Amino acid sequence: MVVKQQSKPKLIYQAALYAALLGLMGLSWYFSGLSGSQSNFFSLKLANALAGYYGAELDYIKTIDAINWAIHKLAHLIEYGLMGLVLCAMLNSLLKKAGLAALATLAVMSVWAVLDELHQSLAADRYSRWLDVGIDVTGVLIAIFLVSVFVYIRRLRIQNVSLMHEVHLLTINQNIWDNLIARLSGSREDTSKNSQDEPLLLPREVAEGGC
Repeated sequence: MVVKQQSKPKLIYQAALYAALLGLMGLSWYFSGLSGSQSNFFSLKLANALAGYYGAELDYIKTIDAINWAIHKLAHLIEYGLMGLVLCAMLNSLLKKAGLAALATLAVMSVWAVLDELHQSLAADRYSRWLDVGIDVTGVLIAIFLVSVFVYIRRLRIQNVSLMHEVHLLTINQNIWDNLIARLSGSREDTSKNSQDEPLLLPREVAEGGC
């Protein structure tokens, strides 16, 4: 049995994806383990800055809460979108089947989203929500779609290049064949002309030496 060895750049690419996936999952697990105050520390600062920039003065507290909520949900979407992107790209590289890679990515990241929410419920002032799981899965689906489109376009491009190469080879072979036929036809014509140009000698003339 012959084992096909992968090229060094491909191994480096897969190793980089694997490291990126582990790093993103580690960050996700770390953030879900933060307490409520720790989780809101940076998001509230950003929410206050945005509320002040847009001049929200009617109900400042509700505005801050709404912006803080939106920041957290957007963070979920981006976080799981990146993890889904990396995992789907890695599985496409390993499995060579876009459909199977997409299903595996969705299954793995859905389980991880549920585990992440359960881990979050253990932190102080934190709760697990099915809404967050839905947002996480939505981010993964967006990532799967983007990777699948990229893989499809790349395969079409490879097929077009391969088809153009085959057409080029067929054209070259046809030219060679045409030239060969032309040469054979030319040689036959030359042979027939030479045979027609030779004088016809009668047997008697041959016996007398052509005199």
